[in-house]
Amino acid sequence: MKVSLAAGLLALILFCQAHTLSAGVSSQIRKLADDYEKGNLESCAEILKTAKGDNAEEKAVILYYKAMLTRDAAGAASLLKQLAEAYPRDLHAQKAFYELGSISLLERDYQAALGFFNRITDPGFDDKHYWIAHTHFQKGDYTNAIASANQYIRLAKSNPLLEDAYYLTANSYIELHQYGSAITTLKQLLAKPELIKDEQYLRYRYGYAAEQLDFRAEAISQYKKGYELNRYSQLAYLIEDRLFEMRSRYGSVIDLSFLYPHVSSPLPEIVLAAQNTGNGNGNSASPDSLVGVKTGAPKEIDLSQQQGLYLQAGRFSNKKNAINLCEKIIKLNLTAQYYESKQFAEVSWVVVVGPYQAQQDAVNAKIILQESQIESFIIQR
Repeated sequence: MKVSLAAGLLALILFCQAHTLSAGVSSQIRKLADDYEKGNLESCAEILKTAKGDNAEEKAVILYYKAMLTRDAAGAASLLKQLAEAYPRDLHAQKAFYELGSISLLERDYQAALGFFNRITDPGFDDKHYWIAHTHFQKGDYTNAIASANQYIRLAKSNPLLEDAYYLTANSYIELHQYGSAITTLKQLLAKPELIKDEQYLRYRYGYAAEQLDFRAEAISQYKKGYELNRYSQLAYLIEDRLFEMRSRYGSVIDLSFLYPHVSSPLPEIVLAAQNTGNGNGNSASPDSLVGVKTGAPKEIDLSQQQGLYLQAGRFSNKKNAINLCEKIIKLNLTAQYYESKQFAEVSWVVVVGPYQAQQDAVNAKIILQESQIESFIIQR
């Protein structure tokens, strides 16, 4: 599932606070609720010292905000349970069920979370269906996750969680290996562009489902669309991993040229000539034709301290995948190394081959990689 639990629960709490009090509530109790919503917690604490409810709603409000201002988690949960049992139909008791369900989710007590969320009866709390779906997903009950998420989608008109409900449904189908249904769900979301805030994630999951069905062209198309939205995000690295995995299975029929649209060294004409003529005798280059080839175990380097021509052969979000590619390249009698790359807050590992002092040596190495279905491009340090 896409949304983080902490972020989602924050949205849930803010949603709960949007409900208003009835006209019969005293000005003191109303001020308590207003101050809490505005973040004036010291004022709330002062009011709670003297507040005494004259009716069930006011008593429920007092218990609720006492719980909210209690720093001890166990103490807060105790007050919320007291509120829920004493005034189960009150609006703030409904909020208490949400809070208790949230606490149970964070504690991974999914059965308790389901119990609390299912006790919410107020029709204004449509979000409960999303959180029930979320809880089922965390339990691994993907069939019920789909049912509850679809119910939420039917009921919700506009909500920050609506996009994620589609992802939750699609991911549940993927876990059940029902990839066609996952694609159908994602296509439904694509038909509602006003809901889409993270298209890259959508394309990534769509591509994955298509890949599992062996719809290669569709998978590549979706991965490409996702990758080109942001080449430096963590998702882009995951997409790149999937693409290299497809290339390793299906070979050169998987065109990955869009991964490397820019060559930092002005060598395309040289590369083209070398590909057409080989070493001048119509044959492809061999490892023996390279200058300064050194083999050995993959090692991590600081590329900023290096000079010469390199071939960039891959970028991975998983360090192990970079090492695996290095080992494959080393078996071709080429020197392969990797380095850590940081783009903003994202970290990836980049595989490079070299260095070479002569352009022709770099070109010859590129040809060897191509013959082993490893795409690369030349960079100058």
